[in-house]
Amino acid sequence: MFQNVMAQTVPSWVTNADSFYDKSIYLAISGVGTSREMAERNALANIAGFFELSIDVELININEFQSVIRNNASDWIEKSYMENYIRTTSSIDLLLGVEVRETWHDARNNEFYALAVMEKARTAQVYREIIHSNMAVIAFLTTMNQTEKNSLDGVMRYHLAATAADNNETYGRIIRLLDEAPPEGIVSGTYYRLEAQNIMKAIPVRINVQNDRAGRIQGIFARIISSHGFLISGNNPRYEFNVNISLSPVQDFPDSRMEWVRISLDANFIDIITGTILLPYNFYDRRFGHITMAGAENLAFQNAENIINNGLTEQNMEIPGFSDYFSVFLSNFISE
Repeated sequence: MFQNVMAQTVPSWVTNADSFYDKSIYLAISGVGTSREMAERNALANIAGFFELSIDVELININEFQSVIRNNASDWIEKSYMENYIRTTSSIDLLLGVEVRETWHDARNNEFYALAVMEKARTAQVYREIIHSNMAVIAFLTTMNQTEKNSLDGVMRYHLAATAADNNETYGRIIRLLDEAPPEGIVSGTYYRLEAQNIMKAIPVRINVQNDRAGRIQGIFARIISSHGFLISGNNPRYEFNVNISLSPVQDFPDSRMEWVRISLDANFIDIITGTILLPYNFYDRRFGHITMAGAENLAFQNAENIINNGLTEQNMEIPGFSDYFSVFLSNFISE
């Protein structure tokens, strides 16, 4: 119902929306602005404010979830199944079931008013359906055998389940604010994140280092990988971190009174079951000199340890520290 822009009789809903729409059936909130479009936006924003819900944050959360599904999903994701979830959640444009039903122009003060209205029972039912859809997605994501579960894929699936569970908590709050009852069985996203952490702790990683010196390099990699939650174990590992160190004399300086060596490191984080290299890490041709060969080799290993721990930035060369490099890999893989 759109009122004549020149009308000067103030509609009752401008000052008391409940007098126009029964509050037991409807949620109605007005907004004001210097244009009709602004008034409508403000009315919709005021509805959102009633729910204490940041629409921008909610939409970003949904968009990030969609991005994970589309870009990072492994073979276990049935795309058609997940696209149904995406179509459902992406239909949240502001808040489901909200529409602007009334507008009025105060010509005297050149202000526009709009009334956003939500039918409580109908909107609550829409959110219940979304929650049930999310619950089905969560059940699908978290149903795995033990081998599938104790893997990075398993961790990712639980993180995705946590995101869907977070959305369910938000939708449950909306339903309660509509004076309706949400479905039973809503589980906190925190539960799935804690389970993802527990899975990570149960994932065994075997570290193999060729041509190490007294376990120096292996010890550093073991410390870093375990600090990210993995179990360092040689028994039935799901993943291997294979490192090959190459140390060789340098003959490029025949007139030098110093001994020179070249050190290179080539490492790969591998999924044993699939044989897939998930993460390579390497640096090459680092040269070091000392008056003795043993001294040169010790300097080479010290430098390698420093690079692994702290990274290296030089002209035309940038090598990340392994901890940061591994963190980025896990973040991208798990997309938490």
